[in-house]
Amino acid sequence: MVLRFLKGTPPSRKDLLLVATRYAEEAHGFATPSRLHKVITIAQEESGVKAFTVEPGDFGPKLREFEVELERLVEEGLTTVEVEERPSSYGHPYLRRIRLTEKGRREAVVAERRLMAKSGILVGLMKAWARSDLRSLIYYVYDRYPQYTRRSRIKEDVEAGRYR
Repeated sequence: MVLRFLKGTPPSRKDLLLVATRYAEEAHGFATPSRLHKVITIAQEESGVKAFTVEPGDFGPKLREFEVELERLVEEGLTTVEVEERPSSYGHPYLRRIRLTEKGRREAVVAERRLMAKSGILVGLMKAWARSDLRSLIYYVYDRYPQYTRRSRIKEDVEAGRYR
């Protein structure tokens, strides 16, 4: 069931990314692209509020405009991205840790207010899922949104319950 409670124009991708990053960082110390793609996909799909275009990716749902928006946040001094070379068994060569700067944290608080004014449901979903453990997040997305996991490198392991 999709609930649609949107007041005014759709939210900005910048606001979604700032707020989801804030919640993930508060719970886990940093955000990753994989977590943010999944969190924002769930929030958009279940609130009916759309800002990003979601498409199938190598590790589940992929937000088409994500990299451009993330780069913009870095350029504006709102986030930092740390890259650690860390090959995985699924062929992913590195881990990217996304963190808000002090300026980004202040802007995320303002962005949260803007999003709450548009859709409290969207914000609540982002908060809950950004704070959840990654395994639960992955299994939920793969169960609920198979249309976005059809090209995934981890699909077979997730479906067989072998993903760790």
